Amino acid sequence: KLGYEVGRYFPLWGDYSLLAKAEIGYGDGYGDTDALPFYQNFYAGGVRSVRGFEDNTLGPTEVGATTSSYRQPLGGAFKTVGGLELIIPTPMTKGDSDTAQFSAFLDVGNVFKDYDSFASDEIRASVGVSLKWQAPVGPIIINLVRPIKKKDGETPGVALIGCGYWGRNLARNLHQLGALRCVCDRRPQALKEARAAYPGVQTTSRAAV
Repeated sequence: KLGYEVGRYFPLWGDYSLLAKAEIGYGDGYGDTDALPFYQNFYAGGVRSVRGFEDNTLGPTEVGATTSSYRQPLGGAFKTVGGLELIIPTPMTKGDSDTAQFSAFLDVGNVFKDYDSFASDEIRASVGVSLKWQAPVGPIIINLVRPIKKKDGETPGVALIGCGYWGRNLARNLHQLGALRCVCDRRPQALKEARAAYPGVQTTSRAAV
């Protein structure tokens, strides 16, 4: 099993710069094993992969055992992911401030059963904008994303930061729409209530969405 990641910043004009990045993963059997074991599979999709898709949901799937609508991600032995990100000077901040970063990006990629299964028309893609803020409580990443190449069933989700009075109402509405994927709040009690109200929705105290 081999994996390789590369990223490089290219200065443009003024304070603008371009980040180009790529990741590739390959695995195969060894000895008496003719294929990569399933528990070693690669996965793609999510905030650190192809944004705009749920975590680890791209690539081969199978129908779940308990419901005909849920498709269980299986991962694969060949992964290819890449992207371009235009780093834009953050408005309303001092020129030498590095606590916030604003960018526009294009993400592409997918996971395949094996190298021979690779097909360029199966590559997924998304575009969006991202705000990264080094807040006093820790790093916060907010992405607004639109998938531009997807299949039916590959739907984007919404992560809700803060589940106070207004946040609870928003969470309820998003859940009714089937769009709520994650609730982020620093308060353990708020996360406990979210887990009880929305089984299957991720909860976290770290704001990276």
